[in-house]
Amino acid sequence: GLLEAFTQADKGYKRAYQGAGLGLAIVRRLTALMGGAGSIVSEPGKGATILLSLPFEIDKPRPAAARPNNAAKRCGPSDQAILLVEDDMVNRKTVKYLLNKAGYRTTAVENGLEALRELCSNLYELVLMDVQLPLMDGLDATREIRSGKAGANNRDIPIVALTACAMPGDREHFLGAGMDGYIEKPVELDSLKETISRFMPARS
Repeated sequence: GLLEAFTQADKGYKRAYQGAGLGLAIVRRLTALMGGAGSIVSEPGKGATILLSLPFEIDKPRPAAARPNNAAKRCGPSDQAILLVEDDMVNRKTVKYLLNKAGYRTTAVENGLEALRELCSNLYELVLMDVQLPLMDGLDATREIRSGKAGANNRDIPIVALTACAMPGDREHFLGAGMDGYIEKPVELDSLKETISRFMPARS
């Protein structure tokens, strides 16, 4: 019947529907493994009705957790905004995902000029800056920020380089442009969190 493996109503090689005829057989097997039962009523050309019965235990209600004292509430990572400057779409999405996973609010732009405009318009507490960027690279953008072109309040904002090739002497080159440090690509969550904790201004 329809619950047997590799069974389909259309037996020919040329079929109007995709599939290997395994779906209902898998459903029957999984239902049996979970200690349940099932039945099917099918009428060609009209459709099928499938009934499943599975045993589950009702979860007991847990005692409500004590609410934290608002007076003792402290700001967490979600209160802190990071500007990510990365032109590669895959890297941009990956790093933004890692930052969001770590709890930070993140805005991403694609080049140094966009970074300057974004810093002039919104408040951020740290910049993650790719070094190789179109229109204005990360080092030039950093120099512009340090000179006050993104606002006087951003002159001392922590800027961390994102680089795929940290060669000997690069650290001094980055620091000379006004960067505070760097993270090598591919970026990993632990390295990202550790670097941010070193350079992000502490909240109290």
